[in-house]
Amino acid sequence: MADRAGNKYSVFVDKVKQWKSYYDKEGIPGLVKHFQTNLNEWKDVHIKVAVTGRSGAGKSSFINAIRDVDADDDQEEDDDRKPAGVGVTECTTEVQDYIYPGNNQFRLYDLPGVGTQKFPQATYLKDVDFEKYDLLIIITDTRFMNEDLWLAQQAVECHKPFYFVRSKIENDIRNDKQAHRKTHNEAALLKKIREDMASNLKSFDVKDIFLIDNYDTQSYDFGLLTTKLIQEANEMKREAIVFSLACLSRVVIEEKKKHLERRIPMVSTFAGIVASMANTSFKNPSESSVVSREIKFYGEQFRVDTASLNVGVEVCDLSEDDKEAVDAKMYSHDKTMYENLKQSLFHMTNYIPVVGNIALGIKCAYYLQECLDETAERAVEIHALMTESFAKKCMT
Repeated sequence: MADRAGNKYSVFVDKVKQWKSYYDKEGIPGLVKHFQTNLNEWKDVHIKVAVTGRSGAGKSSFINAIRDVDADDDQEEDDDRKPAGVGVTECTTEVQDYIYPGNNQFRLYDLPGVGTQKFPQATYLKDVDFEKYDLLIIITDTRFMNEDLWLAQQAVECHKPFYFVRSKIENDIRNDKQAHRKTHNEAALLKKIREDMASNLKSFDVKDIFLIDNYDTQSYDFGLLTTKLIQEANEMKREAIVFSLACLSRVVIEEKKKHLERRIPMVSTFAGIVASMANTSFKNPSESSVVSREIKFYGEQFRVDTASLNVGVEVCDLSEDDKEAVDAKMYSHDKTMYENLKQSLFHMTNYIPVVGNIALGIKCAYYLQECLDETAERAVEIHALMTESFAKKCMT
């Protein structure tokens, strides 16, 4: 047990040495600068995702769903929440890009369909600047047509990742329920759709076909798709995607939690070493700008901060009962955070000044882990409730 604990926190010793070297050369300002640079490198990573498919396949609603943006959001209020146009007619007549909320470097591009008069196949790749995209998502609500398969083949030849996505699954399920009231079987229907899609794509070595509904991101394969985007990105882009994703399926919440946990040694060690060098101790860990900013970041990442919750309640048009449920969960969350703070405060004021900055870092790490666990748990509950309410709204 002792060995495992020692191994887990040996990173603190290494980090202390690294931060002290920055401090010796540049003082506290230099130390803070290096820390902030290391912690926020993901914000400078460029990510370009192209989304394509035939008119009406659900490209625009997918772009809105993965960005957690409603089609009726006011474009003039906040440009990075500009929604993709959703309608019954072709909305995409040129390449349109959409900023991921909160990250200007992460963009999704709605590409026009292949083979139109304005975008003929012969010049399509040049016309849409195909080379610049990191990956391609090809969407259909029926079967993939020759144009879709041709574009996938171009991605193969360019060694560019691409994903086949079958949208509007909820429509298929609803129609099957109406047509087969006595024999409807959702699992069998989804299996049949997958088999049909696999047959449609037999010319490709495709392991995954993602069945999604853009208005219910908690169900079907939406979470698996976002996980795939994360897993197949390189290290820096992986972190940028995880911290940018606003569409919070249970899978994405788990991915966010994993990456946030990796920050804890850096944040807590930094907090400890700054306190030691400044010859101060944290009478209250939440008053440390480093620790408090990280806890605030948890709330923003899981979208359970006040601003995000206000937007979610409005977009999902929650009933009074659902609003009360959200308020109750957040009250419980705040109470738990306060209890964690009180317990941590006891250790800080009674032991840390005696044992030094490494122990302070470890105690900060415990505190941050507890806060992260609590915030992630509440996020799962609250976003499941909101998604269910939003799905019901879209079905009526």
